Amino acid sequence: MARFFVGQRVRILWSGGWPELSGEEGRIVAVAQDGGLTGGSEWITAPDCWGTAWAPHPSHDGGTRFAPNSSQLEPITPPHVAGSWEVIEQLLPNIREGVAA
Repeated sequence: MARFFVGQRVRILWSGGWPELSGEEGRIVAVAQDGGLTGGSEWITAPDCWGTAWAPHPSHDGGTRFAPNSSQLEPITPPHVAGSWEVIEQLLPNIREGVAA
């Protein structure tokens, strides 16, 4: 199962080409078919602060769009999506009493 997918909201952990993106949020807009400049990029990502995957200025190595590897991203879980343990904890009182949730 893939950890990331097109359309997913992500937090940018780091960027070698654009260090100012560290900590910013964005959305994966496509799979990097060309492998990026170094052949290791996986996801075309649009940082919110840019509004698009196309960079407002070239990176130090000449890059023109943000195409990070999975290791540079962290998935953002929407606040209304509870983790599996949270769901179990919410349902547990009803289960103990035999009440349908």
